Amino acid sequence: MDKYNAYKNLVEIIYEGTRVINKYQSQPRNYGTDITLYMAEVHILAMIFEQEGVTVSELAENTNKSRSAITQTVNKLEKKDLVRKERNPEYHKKINLFTTDIGRETCLFHNDLDHTNYEKTLKSLEDFSIEEFERLGKLYRVISDHIKLEIE
Repeated sequence: MDKYNAYKNLVEIIYEGTRVINKYQSQPRNYGTDITLYMAEVHILAMIFEQEGVTVSELAENTNKSRSAITQTVNKLEKKDLVRKERNPEYHKKINLFTTDIGRETCLFHNDLDHTNYEKTLKSLEDFSIEEFERLGKLYRVISDHIKLEIE
């Protein structure tokens, strides 16, 4: 097989993986509470948990999503009592975001779930070295960056 066809096969595998991940992400789950969340919501919640006081603009920049999309997600999280908003005391136009107690509990459950799932998957990857993981990550990053340029 030549390099072009090897690359083409790799891209097809990535696309297939993307479809599987999208399906996985579209399934609502409960993360240790009776509150149902989509993966996109729990990931925004986790970012707020990791950066207490972050703003919608900062989240939008960090996720490459629009401020409108982030605002919608944050509003859903606030209605579910997972996030609270506070006006910034120094710059009153800014709204800082914080997790509530139940929001923190949800994030910790999500972190534990991720850890468990990663450990389970790692067992089937014992034949691969850390260097191979890093090399694949580097390869995937180059492909992703190229696709981003195509989008822009």
